[in-house]
Amino acid sequence: MTIKTTKRCHTPIERCIEHVSMFEASSMTKKAYCESNDLNVKTFYRWQRRVRLYQDRKSKPDLEHFTRVKTHQVQAAPTSKQALEVVLADQTRLRFPDIVDAQVIYNLIKVLQPCN
Repeated sequence: MTIKTTKRCHTPIERCIEHVSMFEASSMTKKAYCESNDLNVKTFYRWQRRVRLYQDRKSKPDLEHFTRVKTHQVQAAPTSKQALEVVLADQTRLRFPDIVDAQVIYNLIKVLQPCN
């Protein structure tokens, strides 16, 4: 009995990005680009998909790594501007101005989150 196995070569994402970028800068068809670079067309399509997914993930926050926080309602201070205050588990207080980008808060919490 013969068992058929498939060998998967996991190409580094950097190489995929390099080829996809070079293809996009060229005026060649995918088939012509692949032939001139000794690439399988199906492999190249897979690389394009990997690059697109990689770039999508880089541009969006990773919701799986958010930390659950307890919230409580507070009475607003008598001011025209509101601020956001985050109190970490070690009682460190982070106060943000009324206008702050959610990505900034996400990145800051990610950096401050303890390593497991």
